[in-house]
Amino acid sequence: NGMKFVSPGVKPLVKISSETDGQYAVISVQDNGIGIAPESQSRIFRVFERLHSADDYPGTGLGLAIVRKGAERMGGTAGVESETGKGSRFWITLQLAPPGHIPAELSTAPATRNASFLVPAASSSKT
Repeated sequence: NGMKFVSPGVKPLVKISSETDGQYAVISVQDNGIGIAPESQSRIFRVFERLHSADDYPGTGLGLAIVRKGAERMGGTAGVESETGKGSRFWITLQLAPPGHIPAELSTAPATRNASFLVPAASSSKT
């Protein structure tokens, strides 16, 4: 979505980050897209709910509903923080596995990781 919902002429920028407090992990995806008005933010997590026509932005309206349902089935949550014209930050929160249930190579991983991607303009096409 961060690649698709951008204003014409804007290069999409997507930042993926994660953090943990020892009990929960939060995975965030932040973008420089068109943003979402506060009154529409709960709608985007409903099945087949779309804020724009398929001609403007293709899609089915299923993606975020699946993300939220998946997070909830694992005891977590999903949400968004956004302002129209200022991009969005989507997040999921998941409970960490109890000690002893994490493979050793993963248990020593850093608590916070960040990645940013600048996508060439040709990749941001609506086709």
